[in-house]
Amino acid sequence: MKLHYSWTFLFFLFSVSALFSDEKPYFVPIPAAEEILKTLRPEHPRLFVLAETEERIKKLIAENTEAENLYKTLLENGQKILTEEPVVYEIKVRSQPTILDTSRKAKDRIILLSTLYRLTKEKKYLDRAVLEMTTVCRFNDWNHRCFLDTAEMLLGVAVGYDWLYADLTSEQRILFRESIRNKGLVPGKEAYEKKVGWTKTRFNWNQVCSGGLTVGALAVADEEPQLAAWLLNKAATGVQTAMDEFQPDGGTREGAGYWSYAVQYNVMMIAALQSALGTDFGLSGFPGFDQTGRFRIHFVTPLKTVFTFGDGGSTTNSNPVMFWFATQFNRPDYAGHDRMWFTPNKPFHLWWFNESKDFGNEPTSAHFQHAGLAFMRSSWEPNAVYVAVKGGSTATGHSHMELGHFQLIANERLWLSDLGSVSYTKDYFHKEKRWTFYRATNFAHNVPVIDGKLQNPIGSAPITKFETTKNRTMLEVDLTDAYKGQVASANRRITLENQIVTIEDIFSGVKGEQFLWQVHAPVRRVVVNATNPHRVDMQHFSKRMRLELVEPKNATFNTEEIIVPEDQPPVKNTTRIAVRLKVDSQPIHVKVRLIPEMK
Repeated sequence: MKLHYSWTFLFFLFSVSALFSDEKPYFVPIPAAEEILKTLRPEHPRLFVLAETEERIKKLIAENTEAENLYKTLLENGQKILTEEPVVYEIKVRSQPTILDTSRKAKDRIILLSTLYRLTKEKKYLDRAVLEMTTVCRFNDWNHRCFLDTAEMLLGVAVGYDWLYADLTSEQRILFRESIRNKGLVPGKEAYEKKVGWTKTRFNWNQVCSGGLTVGALAVADEEPQLAAWLLNKAATGVQTAMDEFQPDGGTREGAGYWSYAVQYNVMMIAALQSALGTDFGLSGFPGFDQTGRFRIHFVTPLKTVFTFGDGGSTTNSNPVMFWFATQFNRPDYAGHDRMWFTPNKPFHLWWFNESKDFGNEPTSAHFQHAGLAFMRSSWEPNAVYVAVKGGSTATGHSHMELGHFQLIANERLWLSDLGSVSYTKDYFHKEKRWTFYRATNFAHNVPVIDGKLQNPIGSAPITKFETTKNRTMLEVDLTDAYKGQVASANRRITLENQIVTIEDIFSGVKGEQFLWQVHAPVRRVVVNATNPHRVDMQHFSKRMRLELVEPKNATFNTEEIIVPEDQPPVKNTTRIAVRLKVDSQPIHVKVRLIPEMK
């Protein structure tokens, strides 16, 4: 996932988004720097996994088949690393020069190899972990100009230093400790002193950078107490700005991929504080944080993908934070859901292993108020009908002009979605150029377009009604501000009832000549019915779906090719299904039924 942005553009979004935040401020007091290390565990390892945990995990591997299989997967992955070359300092230019791929690969390798050494005591894993750490510690820097690069590298080296400490030579300890200090902690301190953007943003950079710095500081806190204590105070204080996004119900606004990225480092930060200091100062009790596992449960689709909105991507995998949440908050259903859909495959799945296979009684529909997102499905089975809806605000990091957008999955097929994102470039995050990228605009989403105009770039679309019963879920989203200056009012109602989805739009006081109702179908066959132009038949391999145009009576469906600017990637294997109306009467009323052929 590409995670770099132009700060000029995102500062604009972040500052505007604050205007829409109506949650009450919540603050966890953090001890002063001179007090914060009083409970520091003096010995290594002190990060995440204490020495006594090793024997428990070895016993678990011997007695639990799933843990044994996970361990075998880790051994296979570790063996593969032994045959590969160490990482290299490779700058890639995206929205800015970055070594994030290198940092991430080094971090993942070091944590895996250190895990295997702790569990096997085989010297080959120690030697290779040391080689990776030595390689990156001899880099001139960890590219603190893009502090994500530094944070990920710092976390990896810090874990290796802490977990392998007893078996490192004095020379290795000095090299690793000085690199943690000079290439990670000192640039972090400078960033806080200069109040650079990530230190105060509400979004993922704050959690990733705060998490990396916290782990790095704790690893060397006995040798660098003054610097470590100062940074721990700043990180634990500053991360709360981003954790405020979890209020009140655990939903966040950046997209599923960025949820995974941010929460991973948020959890690593809290877990490291707990193991090294015996306290997280109350950060884990931040309102909504214990509920954010529910957010993941609902944005994971029946296809084991995620609801695609913004720049958040569509793919996901098993996430060890769900095991941590399950234990931390006594929510076994979090672990149960994760293993229900995915196969655990990462070192922290083993260290944070939670045996629960009980998914529990989570409702099939959910509304996340602050995020402005809602989800509904007919069941928790893989062939369920699943609808996800995007309200909220455009004025947040990584948002598209997608207010009112929805995604539809049924019978194990994706029927309606957006066109996704594009590779990040400097211009993509420029406030004046971003909306020249077709895929970021309302043209590329399942929302109406009036006279070819864009949605409001700082618009909001609250979900004003959300009702659910046994066989029916209905929501309404107010799109008036999304089409500010183009309508007097706009409302979208989406209903899932007995596996049939109904989309009903009412736009009043439309100021324009042409109204386009559209959805995007990434399927093999999309055909307007030859004898009934109020019907579209879709087929994807052996599965079928139909759309029925209920209102207006005198309108018809059309299928259209999607044309994007020549300098942007073409759209492949997706068809626009359109209803084009002249604005000659008010209000505009479009009602469409989506009926899957369920088997």
